[in-house]
Amino acid sequence: SEKTKKKMSNSYSLNYFNKVGKVELVRLIFNACGIDYKDNFIEKLTDTDLQFGNLPFLRVNSDCNIPCVSVICRHLAREFKIAGETNIDQAKCDAIAQLAMLLIDNYYRNVNDVEDIDSKRVALTNFIEKEVPDTASCIEKLIVDYCSKKSCKEGKVLCNGFCVGEKLTYADLFVYEMVSKYMPYDSDELPNRFPNLYKIKDTVDSLPQIKKFNSQNQNL
Repeated sequence: SEKTKKKMSNSYSLNYFNKVGKVELVRLIFNACGIDYKDNFIEKLTDTDLQFGNLPFLRVNSDCNIPCVSVICRHLAREFKIAGETNIDQAKCDAIAQLAMLLIDNYYRNVNDVEDIDSKRVALTNFIEKEVPDTASCIEKLIVDYCSKKSCKEGKVLCNGFCVGEKLTYADLFVYEMVSKYMPYDSDELPNRFPNLYKIKDTVDSLPQIKKFNSQNQNL
């Protein structure tokens, strides 16, 4: 349709430093949906860069600036049709994505930004031992409630590989980022404890466009 063509013809510029962080959630959405965008890396921070609050911000068509990672992601999810099929599905996606975002925010606020080494070590232990399991448990329960097709294995209810409905939503991408980057890599316990979170991760990992995105990141 003409309306869809107009949406897809938008130009996008993502404004942030040349480094990873919460902004990876935005990049995941662009890459999962196969949408072109430009990374505008900020080398010398100015007041103009911070006029919309904290970085990053997304510039759409050179005339609209959208701040805040979670707001940018919800906007793009609606634009690219991965926000949920119905209003109630959108609310389900928002709930899962928001919980994941809160955990990621928690990491940067209470662990990453702590300068004292000893305090940082204590904060990281608390994050891994308490914050991660608490949030993972909540999201695991929501996935079981929200997923459209369920199976049972070893007494555990398993989703169809998607958080909501029968196709990719931005909630899956948020879960993927949370599990990949903010949960312990070497834990044998967590995949058994939260099988649906890791099934979502496997689904997203298998997408050709995500494989390509991860390969490009590893080569940087």
